[in-house]
Amino acid sequence: MGVRKGASRERWIALGSLLAILLTVLSLVALRHWRYKGLTRVFLIHGSSMAPTLNGEHFSQSCRDCQFPFNVATDLLSDPQLLTCPNCGYSKNLLEGSQRRGGERVWIDRWKNPLNRFDRWDTVAFHHRTRQESHEPGNQLAVKRIIGLPGEQIALSDGEIYANGILVRKSLKQFRQMAIL
Repeated sequence: MGVRKGASRERWIALGSLLAILLTVLSLVALRHWRYKGLTRVFLIHGSSMAPTLNGEHFSQSCRDCQFPFNVATDLLSDPQLLTCPNCGYSKNLLEGSQRRGGERVWIDRWKNPLNRFDRWDTVAFHHRTRQESHEPGNQLAVKRIIGLPGEQIALSDGEIYANGILVRKSLKQFRQMAIL
């Protein structure tokens, strides 16, 4: 009986050692992948399509007429020397008096898609084509808010969003979550 007990114990030790080696190798592979790909990553916002929620590179200015603080994206400058106030329409705010600021940085959770469904009003980031003729995704990310869900036909009319002909509105809770302080 002593021989059988010792052989069984050695078998369990060998199996435990093999399992420890396998877990160590898998952990190293996962850490290497997460180091380069990451579970979450920090990205810099470019462009103005999500402003004022997320600002890319922009100029910060206070209107010389009404003192209203506003931002103007660098990619939306119509006149390179003057900024127009969105509050009062005063168009002689000099660019030289404004502060140039870089784009905001955001954390992107790369695990939302495989684990959960997307909902209306979720903010998502995705690779987009940088050239019209290219069918391969570019290196830049686009950050957008989901408006339409699968199977819906979206229409915009007078600034309102319609899904399958029905007006879509945010609930009070959603509106407060997206409010700009």
